[in-house]
Amino acid sequence: MFPSVMFGRYEKEEYAPSKTFGIQTREDALRITNDMARLTLPKDRKIDYASIARMDNSAAKELVQDEQSYVALYQDFALNLIDISNEQPEIK
Repeated sequence: MFPSVMFGRYEKEEYAPSKTFGIQTREDALRITNDMARLTLPKDRKIDYASIARMDNSAAKELVQDEQSYVALYQDFALNLIDISNEQPEIK
């Protein structure tokens, strides 16, 4: 991990007593990592938008309650929004 020596006092105070490395992280970083793990490629998302358009509100609400479906829908909408915004002429 380190080419020759560790920086600062880490080796003496942290690594030497236990011979293990520790990781400090924040809750936000864990949330981002969790969200990134759920991302899929467009070819892996099987969303039938025609059937969604015909759903009543309660069925659509159930669909959005499913975590995998929600993430897939969100990804598609976000990517489409980016495409649309990139197609727009720049306002000066």
